[in-house]
Amino acid sequence: MKIKDLTKVGNADGLEAIVSERAVREKKNGDQYFTGKLLDNTGVVNFTCWSIELFNTFQTGNAVILSNSSMGEYNGDLQMTVKTASVIPVSRAEAAGIIPVSPMTLVQLDDYFESIVKIMTDKIPDIAVGINKMQADGTLDKFKLYPAAMRIHQAYLRGLYEHSISVTRLASRCMGVYDERAGVNNMNGTILLLGALFHDIGKIWEYEMGPLGLVSDVSVIGGLSGHHFLGAEYLKKIFYDILTPIELNKLIHIILAHHGRKEWGSPVEPRIMEAFIVHHCDMIDGAFERYTEVQSEDRWIWNKGNDTILNPIV
Repeated sequence: MKIKDLTKVGNADGLEAIVSERAVREKKNGDQYFTGKLLDNTGVVNFTCWSIELFNTFQTGNAVILSNSSMGEYNGDLQMTVKTASVIPVSRAEAAGIIPVSPMTLVQLDDYFESIVKIMTDKIPDIAVGINKMQADGTLDKFKLYPAAMRIHQAYLRGLYEHSISVTRLASRCMGVYDERAGVNNMNGTILLLGALFHDIGKIWEYEMGPLGLVSDVSVIGGLSGHHFLGAEYLKKIFYDILTPIELNKLIHIILAHHGRKEWGSPVEPRIMEAFIVHHCDMIDGAFERYTEVQSEDRWIWNKGNDTILNPIV
């Protein structure tokens, strides 16, 4: 059974899924229970478990199989009540095909990546040297495999790669719109693409990965510094001898400013057009992903009565 097969009324016995969220709650009488989310490669479902003894079974990142569990509806959404569950090994999760992964294949993403690199190296050939450094130190392999987030958008294998490629393609189209405008001469299209492609590279160090390759928690260094600073620091090291000082400064500014507003966790706000474009392309792709996740035949309003769709990408 997969999440897509669940109905509003019925049992969920035999469902194999991955724990993506959990949180302890308290009843009015002081008794504790917990809620959370389960996901597989077909969707996400909310659950409630009244037995706090099962809390350790539902550690974030665990793959579990349910029994004696049922489906219902709460505020128009599917809601699962879990009574019994047990952890299953990674090998079984892989065999069941429940680990969520980007709908875009690695071949598709690699083709886009190579075309973007070619555009950049046609203008600044030594960017290829930087890409080779990233390959040599193992960062590029992680960039192509890691999720883009813990839960908000593209929280699946290859999610970071997919998101980064999409943001870069959007940024490239933005540049194309203004080809005939005089102001485009003040922009550096190559640095725009480089910044868009690696704006989230710091997430490789910001997150800890669980046994299934999905984000299980924020790392110590991630909590202390955040992916903006971690990404800027890494890219400065990689491209320090490759880019001119102004090119490097623009690249670092794009990375630091891609959340757009300080109240959204951005260390600085965009002060150059390249950073402004990357910020908005980042927002568009993240919003599209969240919009897609909440769609159904009878519930098409993407924010479900709140403004989470407008909040910054994390």
